[in-house]
Amino acid sequence: MEKPKDKKWILTDNPAIKFEDNTVGRLKKQIWDASEEEIDAILKEYDIPSEPELGKAGTYIQNTPRVKVIEKRRKNDIVFVPIGCTENHGMHANSGLDTFMVTQILEG
Repeated sequence: MEKPKDKKWILTDNPAIKFEDNTVGRLKKQIWDASEEEIDAILKEYDIPSEPELGKAGTYIQNTPRVKVIEKRRKNDIVFVPIGCTENHGMHANSGLDTFMVTQILEG
């Protein structure tokens, strides 16, 4: 039986952190080495963070007049319902964190 070739690794200053020497690994290393300004520029390029949709009328069933909901559902009957736990995440975070995270993923 032939042994698989050892992967080549890209090392960092932290011995616990290394990246595979491939396209994705090199990209991860580039981000790892990036300054905060470079990361901010990358995020801005992809419009992250984007403005939340919750405050925009007509985005969610909860903020859309019923007549518009009926009209929209005739065009597209797919409805995403973000569901997450409401739980104690500690004194530093709100209890709806999971639901808010799922909502942001759906908005993306």
